[in-house]
Amino acid sequence: DGVFRWQRKREAIRQEEGLDGIDGIRTSEPKSRLTADDAVRGYKKLCQVEQAFRVCKGLDLMIRPIHHRVPPRVRAA
Repeated sequence: DGVFRWQRKREAIRQEEGLDGIDGIRTSEPKSRLTADDAVRGYKKLCQVEQAFRVCKGLDLMIRPIHHRVPPRVRAA
């Protein structure tokens, strides 16, 4: 027909609004080994681990590779 029509699914939008701002954390550990609070704490500590990797990879650490050569391993032509 050459006509495009659309409409919003208002009920679905209302249901999704109830979940705005909520994060879910899922783990394979049983509740007897890892409580919900411990899972959340562990998840939040991940940002510290990621920051540490960024420091190691970035300019913050200021290290260079060390090329270690000993006479028996180095052959000159």
